[in-house]
Amino acid sequence: MERPSVNIAPPATGFEVISRFEEAGYTLAIEGAEIRATGPAAPTEELRVLVERNRDALKAAVLLSDPPDWLSKLFDLYWSGHQTPVKMTIPRNAGTQARLDFGDQEEATPAYPENLRGGKAEVFMVSVSIKNICAAVAAEIGVLVLEWERLRPEVEVVLGVWEGAA
Repeated sequence: MERPSVNIAPPATGFEVISRFEEAGYTLAIEGAEIRATGPAAPTEELRVLVERNRDALKAAVLLSDPPDWLSKLFDLYWSGHQTPVKMTIPRNAGTQARLDFGDQEEATPAYPENLRGGKAEVFMVSVSIKNICAAVAAEIGVLVLEWERLRPEVEVVLGVWEGAA
């Protein structure tokens, strides 16, 4: 027997899904790779459909609602603009623009073509970006890191709140 379809307008963010659950008397948590709802009864069909349609955004929102220490540190580093030296290997055949995209190097870059030193590890000064935070959240909740942009709305919401709290 086929279930009747539930016609629900999708919320804009995982935080809106959390709000719908809270309004119905539920609390949400991530246990392993699963979202757990604790409440007065089994979630309604409407709430289950919301979870299915917004699973990754909801997982991100639940994680971001009570961030672990490592994630809080990333937020602080993002807002402080603190730069950290990072060693990266640039592909041997990368052009000059690819090298510039990695950030400022510790030492001055020799004039072209001597700067095509691909294949060696070089030190760059980098800051935490929204992309870095999104990728870290993605890895933590089991989303492919390359799909980090799907979690950007949730991360931006929290960073906006975090900035005001800092």
